[in-house]
Amino acid sequence: MFKLATTKSIRQELTKNWEYNAPLMNVVERNCHEDVKMIGDSVRIRDKISGAYLFSPANWNELKILLEDVGEKLDTFMINTGIYNKEVLRKFPLAIISEYDFYVLNKKDKVHGGRAGEDFEITSLDLNWLDFILARYKDKEFGHQSYIFDRILYGLGLGLLYKGEKAAFVLQHKNGETGALVVEEKYRRLGLGGELLKHFNRVLFEKNSILFALVEKNNIASANTMINGGYKKVSNNIIWVYHNEERYAIPTVGQGK
Repeated sequence: MFKLATTKSIRQELTKNWEYNAPLMNVVERNCHEDVKMIGDSVRIRDKISGAYLFSPANWNELKILLEDVGEKLDTFMINTGIYNKEVLRKFPLAIISEYDFYVLNKKDKVHGGRAGEDFEITSLDLNWLDFILARYKDKEFGHQSYIFDRILYGLGLGLLYKGEKAAFVLQHKNGETGALVVEEKYRRLGLGGELLKHFNRVLFEKNSILFALVEKNNIASANTMINGGYKKVSNNIIWVYHNEERYAIPTVGQGK
């Protein structure tokens, strides 16, 4: 039933539609994939760092087989399309689904790397940024100390100083997603978020040829920042499915999504 899933065969399958498969491609390029299964034109991988399963389905029947194959280990997972929401909820009646607009950037795209400014400076993140980030990143799922501590120490991130003051930051989530990106209120509408993102793209491209980001629907400011940073919106949405009540549980360092 399942096809032989080597790293080469996975790449070949995902590359057929790199935009659609950008989240899975990102994980494979960083060699963070495990528990890989392929059936028909559908692919499932588990991200080693976040522990989450990622699904790229060609149809519901193949997705159902890949879901059932995981069994009781299945917790929080991502599907790179929202067209099976009803089927997913019928299978997991207590699940919570969050759907996002989907943005991608290919290393081959001609995007300028970000300007140098006399009024701002780009810097690496360290723990001196921890309090600044926690005070401004209000996300219920990720805006807590253990997760931000982990991302500063073990992930990728940049900060922006405007006239010497902390003004913005950007992090990479454990599953490879670009974000979170937050600009201090008084420094917004200066184009700083887009500039910071362009600089961050260069850092991310050292490990990946495909970058991706998720934006909450109707979040116009974040959508504009992604576009200004070189990303383009693609047609398929991304859904995260929370299979139990642990969505807002606070993980320890090195664990969680």
